[in-house]
Amino acid sequence: MVVKLEDNTILHIEIQSTNDPSMPYRMFEYFYLITDKYKPKDLIQVCIYIEKSR
Repeated sequence: MVVKLEDNTILHIEIQSTNDPSMPYRMFEYFYLITDKYKPKDLIQVCIYIEKSR
């Protein structure tokens, strides 16, 4: 989810249900794509891991 906040700040939230070793690289790719498209003043990225209880 990408949300534009006040003063041209972008909030990017990812929800991940499994442990994915490539997640840091994907977040970096999203960072680049969002920055290129929206040219925000600031970009805040959050990745939330939701794992099933054992």
